[in-house]
Amino acid sequence: MNVLTQNGFKNFEAIIDQGEKSNLLEIMFDDKSNITCTYDHEFLLDDSYIPACFIEIGDVLSKKTVIDIKEKSNSEKVYDLYNVNDTHSYVTNGVISHNCNLLFLDEFAFVEDAATFYTSTYPVISSGKTSRVIITSTANGIGNQFHKIYEGALQSTNEFKPFRVDWWDVPGRDEEWKKQTISNTSELQFQQEFGNCLKSNSQITICINNSIAEITIGDLYECIQRGSTSGLSIDEEIRLSAIRWYHNRETYEAENGRS
Repeated sequence: MNVLTQNGFKNFEAIIDQGEKSNLLEIMFDDKSNITCTYDHEFLLDDSYIPACFIEIGDVLSKKTVIDIKEKSNSEKVYDLYNVNDTHSYVTNGVISHNCNLLFLDEFAFVEDAATFYTSTYPVISSGKTSRVIITSTANGIGNQFHKIYEGALQSTNEFKPFRVDWWDVPGRDEEWKKQTISNTSELQFQQEFGNCLKSNSQITICINNSIAEITIGDLYECIQRGSTSGLSIDEEIRLSAIRWYHNRETYEAENGRS
C-alpha cells in the first residue's frame, strides 16, 4: 500500500495511533477545506517544516491560503503515518505534512492498557534512526507501565533518560501556594498531582492494488487493525471503507451547501 506524497505515491511502514489528544488546532483554508491536528504536527511552509502552532493566517501551505485558525475544545483520536519512504512526508487534505518521528505520551501512567499500547507501538517508532519517544506523567502508583519505564531509566536498565520536576521547581510555587492548593483540593489530590508519589479527520490518498482511493488516516488504521476478521481481505476492507467514507463526505457537503 502506498500514500500520495509531493513526489508521487510512496510506501510507508505503519500508522501510529497516538490516542486521545486535547491540544488540537483546526486550520481553515481559502478553498473551504480544513485540517485538525496537534500543535506540534509539522507542515511544509516555503522550504521548511514548521509546527502547526507557528502557522499564521495568510500563510500559504501547498498553494492553499490559511484564512483562520481555531483551538479545539474537545479531544479527538489522533493518528499519523510513520516513516514514509524517501519524502518522510505525505499529502493530507491537499497539504504536505511531515510524517511521525516523535511519539509524545502525556499522562502515560493513566492510559488504559498502556502496556499493550507500548508493546505494539514502540517497535515501530524505534525502527527509525531519527525517531524519539517522550513520556511524561504525574504519578499513579507503582507497577504500571509508566512506573516500570521510569524505574528502568533510573537504574539504567533501558535507554530512556529520567527527568523529574517537583512542584517547588516551578517559579512562583512556594509553601503558601502549596497550602492554598491543598485547601482548594485535598492533601491526597495534592500528593497525586504534584507530589510525584500521552480520530483524525485527515484525508489521505492511497494506492492499493493499482486503484486510487481517498480515506481518513483513522479509518485506514481501523481497517488494518481489523485484519480479515470480517471475512474480507484487508485490501477489500480498506476499499469498501474508502467508498463509504467518500460517500458520507459528499452527503455532508451537499447538506451543508459545500461544493
